Amino acid sequence: SDHEVEAIQTVESPKESISKKRYMLWLFYSGLPACLLVSTTVVITRDIAPVPLLWIFPLALYLISYALAFGPHKLGSTFVEATAFFSGLGIIFFIGSHGLLLVGIIDVFAFFFITHLFHCLLYANRPKEEHLASFYLAISIGGAVGTTLATIVIPAVFRYPIELPFLFASGLMVALLHIPFLNVKNVAQRRAVVYGIPIIFLANTLIGSALFISHLVVGSRNFYGTLYVTETSATGTMGAFRDLTHGRIAHGRQFLDLAESNIPTSYFSHTSGAGRALLYRQSGTTTEGLSVGIVGLGAGTLAAYCRPEDSFTFYEINPGVIKIANEQFTYLRHCPQHLIVEGDARLSMEREQKSDTPPRYDILIVDAFSGDAIPVHLLTKEAFALYRTQLRDERSMLLVHVSNLYIELAPVVFGGGMSSGLTPVYIIDNPSGALERSYSPNGATLSRWVALGFDTEVLTNLREGGMSISEENARAHPALWTDDFSNIISHLKWRLFFGIRAID
Repeated sequence: SDHEVEAIQTVESPKESISKKRYMLWLFYSGLPACLLVSTTVVITRDIAPVPLLWIFPLALYLISYALAFGPHKLGSTFVEATAFFSGLGIIFFIGSHGLLLVGIIDVFAFFFITHLFHCLLYANRPKEEHLASFYLAISIGGAVGTTLATIVIPAVFRYPIELPFLFASGLMVALLHIPFLNVKNVAQRRAVVYGIPIIFLANTLIGSALFISHLVVGSRNFYGTLYVTETSATGTMGAFRDLTHGRIAHGRQFLDLAESNIPTSYFSHTSGAGRALLYRQSGTTTEGLSVGIVGLGAGTLAAYCRPEDSFTFYEINPGVIKIANEQFTYLRHCPQHLIVEGDARLSMEREQKSDTPPRYDILIVDAFSGDAIPVHLLTKEAFALYRTQLRDERSMLLVHVSNLYIELAPVVFGGGMSSGLTPVYIIDNPSGALERSYSPNGATLSRWVALGFDTEVLTNLREGGMSISEENARAHPALWTDDFSNIISHLKWRLFFGIRAID
């Protein structure tokens, strides 16, 4: 039929051996979907939360594609055309500034269509019964190779996560090979179509990537994600600066000019929730310094508040972040009494608690995002109970950073804090008077913090003003996550998934 691509059934003699080319096809058709599964899962969990709710979805689609493919059926041309369409969109949208939900939908559709196409071709190229053992062995090896490439080899070779559009381009090429109206007899014309269209789509992504890489100072990838340090020249309103980016999210900015290098920027400016709390406590101390605990190191920006008599303890799980904060930024050098505890913050605090270490923090700050993904175990009832044991006295405060593009965390922090007997106050700081991710001339940006403590009057003064819409909602609908239960879906900011920005 002109509207269908027939599955290729290879007829071979029982005595005929399988060619090396056939083995390579089996490895390719099974390996690329496995590699694509890992890459797609990383993309859709990087900016939300690495929880089963999200990573099970692409895995389920992967298994469904196998179940649908391994049966006697015909591969429709409409299906391969849809594969080509979503593959092209996936390449174009990969680095675009589109809403996460839109990009995620396109990525998932492209993933499923490509995976199912390759599994259908794998089924179409199956051998006769006497060679099935070799066939299934090749499928297993292909899956193992694809997974190894995505998790170990590619991150070690490429510092920038560019593999997904190349995988989509491979799927696009295979789809174009099987679209009936492109099966022209002229070999040169066919090659121009099959290879030319993916190259054009890839060029769109590569140009955007090249603009980013032109500002790149250093980049690294490990189990915890991708880290980049970029440098931007001075403009009319802002001096030259250096940024730390985790995935797509900025995690610290420092001005390169020596006179401005110790200015706290981004979410940690003097008017941010963390800045207000630190300055307030420092203004009330005399000879005794502050003991400050910080969950999440980033560029080490909060060390800008450190005085000679203060001690700052940073908890950081990612060794790549520790290396970059020490080598590419100078904030930590301004804090002679700083300590970095490598490992999961909650486990580290629990070990300290078991060693009968007395409560030691005047201020405990929790800011431990990976990209924009949230570490759920740091926002549960049990975690807040642990944080309270770390507070030194009734004047101590807990600050939790809740700025997030896609998840409304304030109700969760309110619920967790109140369950431990702490009073929460919501602090919104918008120094630039603009929307998300824009910066004022002094490097500050919109930030949202929840301050928790025992002294209601002090907390209210930190807020500087009346109750915000976000605080009203958080107080009216507090959510309590536990180690056994958390609900990400109910706290998603759906408008922002479509790219619609809002301040409150």
